[in-house]
Amino acid sequence: MLFEIFGAELQTLYGGVIHPVAVAFQNHGIYADGKRLCHQAVEIHIAGTQLHAVGFQNRRHGAARKAGAAVVDVPQLHAGAKTLHPRKGVRAALLNSSLSKRRHAATLRDFVQNGGLLYLAPEQLRREDVRTALSTARVRRVVVDEVHILPQVDRGFRPAYAEIGAFIKSLRIPPQILAFTATATASDFSYIARSLHMDEPKRFLFSVKRPNIRISVKKFDVRGKDNVKRRKRMQRLKMLDAVLRQHRPRNGATIVYCPTVNDVKRTTKYLRGEKYSAKAYYSELPKGRKKRVHRYFLTKKRPIVVATNAFGLGIDRPDVRLVV
Repeated sequence: MLFEIFGAELQTLYGGVIHPVAVAFQNHGIYADGKRLCHQAVEIHIAGTQLHAVGFQNRRHGAARKAGAAVVDVPQLHAGAKTLHPRKGVRAALLNSSLSKRRHAATLRDFVQNGGLLYLAPEQLRREDVRTALSTARVRRVVVDEVHILPQVDRGFRPAYAEIGAFIKSLRIPPQILAFTATATASDFSYIARSLHMDEPKRFLFSVKRPNIRISVKKFDVRGKDNVKRRKRMQRLKMLDAVLRQHRPRNGATIVYCPTVNDVKRTTKYLRGEKYSAKAYYSELPKGRKKRVHRYFLTKKRPIVVATNAFGLGIDRPDVRLVV
């Protein structure tokens, strides 16, 4: 059943990560790539057909209770992002600040009653209603994504990540803890384990090499001393146009990252002038426009999004073919 749902991508991870985690139901840490697949497949592997039978369409309390629950902490999740679709047979829900009060409360209530996978940002753990609800749920597994953020909390970055350890400690029954990162250093591991109350965690390390990804760097020079800044900017935009004409996929998404909001606006304007259907994204955009850009990126055949690094977390599209 696992291979039916996840396909060939599961093959390399099953023996090395997923099966050991499913069998050893205790506090284990995982440091791996293919991160989301690891914890999603574990949910199905442990619960078997029982969890498969309890999707959003089927609310049989008894079976869902037996399946248990897992909380997944991730840095950022957008309402447009999808994790595991109920048609795959997995109960999954998203909890974030974009939900109405009514929807937020209903999502928590459903999770407590029926179990499944609950995705939320660590900031949600600061809410009393969230902590109270989760304390009554049968949380058997806590998954922390992008766990390399934890050592940065002391420097003022994403302080809400510090709430995760206290939340784990507050649970009546110690859960299994899975921690995922693609960038943590060896010196970070012990700090992460202590922060999340992980006793002698197992580590699964994989190479960062991706045979299906090609990286190239293009260099250009501007001669003369007149209007150097403007000419560099123009040459960069022309080079971007050339890259898009040569490498833009026939099917799939393209993301163009820029260092500043002004660069995003300028680049988007240029690309539109060259007849590309590009959309801009940056943190200061109104919420409604952000949602429209997310929808455009997730649904169009060949979207181009020009963005600061505010864009990317929580975006779930399997065919991003070009990043500039």
